[in-house]
Amino acid sequence: MKRKMLFSNRMYYEIISSCNLSCKHCSDLLSGQVEMLEVDEILNFHNKMSELGILDSVVTGGEPTLHPKFKEIVFGLSEYGNVVITTNATAISYEMVKEILNYNKNIHIQISLDGLSRETFEKIRGKGQYDKVIAIINQIIHDGLQKQLAFSMTIMKDNYSEVGGLIDFASKNGIRVVHFPQLLPIGNAKKNWEDIAPDCAEQICIENDFLKRMSEDKEPLEISCNRLNQIAARWENSEKASCLSNMVLKVVPNGDILPCPSASNCEYRVENIRHIK
Repeated sequence: MKRKMLFSNRMYYEIISSCNLSCKHCSDLLSGQVEMLEVDEILNFHNKMSELGILDSVVTGGEPTLHPKFKEIVFGLSEYGNVVITTNATAISYEMVKEILNYNKNIHIQISLDGLSRETFEKIRGKGQYDKVIAIINQIIHDGLQKQLAFSMTIMKDNYSEVGGLIDFASKNGIRVVHFPQLLPIGNAKKNWEDIAPDCAEQICIENDFLKRMSEDKEPLEISCNRLNQIAARWENSEKASCLSNMVLKVVPNGDILPCPSASNCEYRVENIRHIK
């Protein structure tokens, strides 16, 4: 019996390849190259996807706020469904953040906060950016926009001890989501793997804490973790247990459509949006 292919209701758009930082765990393979998607091609393609029921989107990079038409892309996609912006929050002003979040309540901003303390943050992301990121977070909370805010933290040896603190900080301030993306052995992360990857015991300890918090259902926020999300999907609905049967598509800056948000090898592209009429 042939299994039916399902598609997620979310499309990832990697709108620009370049980034203003060089984090030790970055999986970017396009350092030194600047490629970007055009506004019209993104919105035209997403309009076609909306006819298939794919309405929501994630705007990422590189650092997406470096795209010269960043706002137009986000505003256009928000007319179809929810938009999540993943950003390091170092190349954007709070004035622009506020304008974007007030434009449409469908728009959410996910800030990478790989260290809650200055020491940890700067060890991972470089010196001189911590104060700006924390100031933007505090201003979002002060202006009552925290329900449109999420955090992400890639768990590493350097920040392992700050995971619980980040969850507690988010809970206390009414943040909507804390996401813990999987550390992938690609790009800078591959080169620094022995120095940054937590060992199995540390990873199991962290995930046990996630499971405990999630099962108690006392958190006013959603704790999201790639591996636990997959386990939960298998338990709740076998049709969504595998990324191969519940495909989440990503469009990269050269227009290629890849079959997974974590994919980086364009040899596995599904198609190119510039070839779709």
